[in-house]
Amino acid sequence: MIRPHILERGTIKQIPSEIRSRITLLTKTQDVEASTSTEEATPRASKGRCYLCTRQRNRTTRRYCKKCYKWICPDHSYDICGNCL
Repeated sequence: MIRPHILERGTIKQIPSEIRSRITLLTKTQDVEASTSTEEATPRASKGRCYLCTRQRNRTTRRYCKKCYKWICPDHSYDICGNCL
């Protein structure tokens, strides 16, 4: 009787991951987010600090590496960061 409700809650991305993992264990279904690794790896924020700049420089950017999904400023970016080349 409650199983359809639990399955529906398991598809909601806004609930905590611990609850989703418990739902997966209870219902013995495959975790949907584990199969979509690209969605998991993309940055969640719209801005981030360049991981190659020093703290003194503290550059914020909207760009990120297309391979490792780390934030990179225009000075350090190509289409992918220097470490991924």
